[in-house]
Amino acid sequence: MDTTMYDQLWGLLLAVLIGALFAVLYDSFRILRYGARSKRTGLLVEDVVYWVICAFVGFAFLLKVNDGVIRFYLLAGMLAGAVAYRMTLSKLVTALFFRAADAIRAAADRLRRTAYRPIDRTQRMVEPHVRLWRRRRNLKNFKKDFQLKERRSKIKGQDGETVPPVRRRRAEGRGGNEAKSRKKEKKRRGA
Repeated sequence: MDTTMYDQLWGLLLAVLIGALFAVLYDSFRILRYGARSKRTGLLVEDVVYWVICAFVGFAFLLKVNDGVIRFYLLAGMLAGAVAYRMTLSKLVTALFFRAADAIRAAADRLRRTAYRPIDRTQRMVEPHVRLWRRRRNLKNFKKDFQLKERRSKIKGQDGETVPPVRRRRAEGRGGNEAKSRKKEKKRRGA
């Protein structure tokens, strides 16, 4: 099939337009990455999806316009369209979309804060009472534990005063230096 100069020029303009559409698609993936904050595997998947879409659309374009024959001027037109878009409109479009994404995120945060405001207020009202209750409960448990330990460790002496267990054993002759000296005497006698 013969291609006229008009068909070639029309094909070149379509190639420039498709190249610009590829760049717009790439910018949309950039905006998606900004909004979703993808991780490494997500970025890999997005890149593969982008290149599969570009390959499919590019092949379909070449098949439709030039019966599947790859011509250098069509590939150069696609590249020129992508570069022209990136140099001119890309900064403006991405800035607008980033601002829109930030505005949407801020509105969603405001909506979330408004929805959780009653819960936050209730929590702020109840929280001091819960803390006080926990302190009192812990203090009561601490006092109980301390009183039990104190009861176990103290025994009343002869005059009614409380005597710690170590002093009591020493006074009874079961602990301290007297007990050690008795053991030493038994060893000497036995030897």
